[in-house]
Amino acid sequence: MKHFLTFYLIILLSSFCYGMGNPPKDTTHETAYSALIPAIDKIDKIDVIVKGMTCAMCAQGIEKKLTENTAIKTIYVDFDRHLVSIECHDKKAVSNTMITTAIEWAGYKVISINRYEKN
Repeated sequence: MKHFLTFYLIILLSSFCYGMGNPPKDTTHETAYSALIPAIDKIDKIDVIVKGMTCAMCAQGIEKKLTENTAIKTIYVDFDRHLVSIECHDKKAVSNTMITTAIEWAGYKVISINRYEKN
């Protein structure tokens, strides 16, 4: 029994030491999924002035239609300024026509669309 316990402790200690190993050589922490996460500085912003948007239900209808586009990351709504701010990964996938169609589908009118690109 004493030999079994000694043998067990040696195996346990050696597996612990073996598991410690050397630290990984890759210090950037890149993973296979890193390419799928867009860089923050590559996100474009689009501001849309919308006529008739006055409440949370208005915003919900607009957000529902706009979020069908997977290039859209975030949507912020400001009722007082009648402003819908859109942050997107791919400005080509979020065209002015797509934005206008989505907002008109929700029952509102687009007054203007302003695009801001981050370099």
